[in-house]
Amino acid sequence: MLISAWFYRIFLSGGTLGIISTFIASKILDPTLFFIVYSLGFGLCKGFLYPSVMYAAWSHLPGRKGLASGVVVSGMGVGSFIFGIICNKMVNPNNEKATRDINTSENYFTIDVNARVPFMFEMLCLIWTCQLIFAGLTVSAYKS
Repeated sequence: MLISAWFYRIFLSGGTLGIISTFIASKILDPTLFFIVYSLGFGLCKGFLYPSVMYAAWSHLPGRKGLASGVVVSGMGVGSFIFGIICNKMVNPNNEKATRDINTSENYFTIDVNARVPFMFEMLCLIWTCQLIFAGLTVSAYKS
């Protein structure tokens, strides 16, 4: 049986809003506004993904809720690790080192590396859209 409609709507709306906010953030040039849109949009909306996946895992392993929760949280953590590597390869494929500004003691990447950041966010939105569609079609729960 498919997961209950309430959890399913939360899952899809949270994922969709997270993708949309990330896409909007990729177009913003002001750093402060970018951080506000990206962190609030993606960060809060990612939290909408947990409850339905946890509910589905708990329904499949009712006597092992701790194990089910650990697998879900670990899976999302591993996903973040893997996407960190993917993002690094998209933005900085030649593994260029940042240069240090003597006056401000800050590190800066070249314009080529910086110019790839919006493209990276757009590609992540495409990947996440495919994942959301796949998850929406496959997530299920037993009726308790």
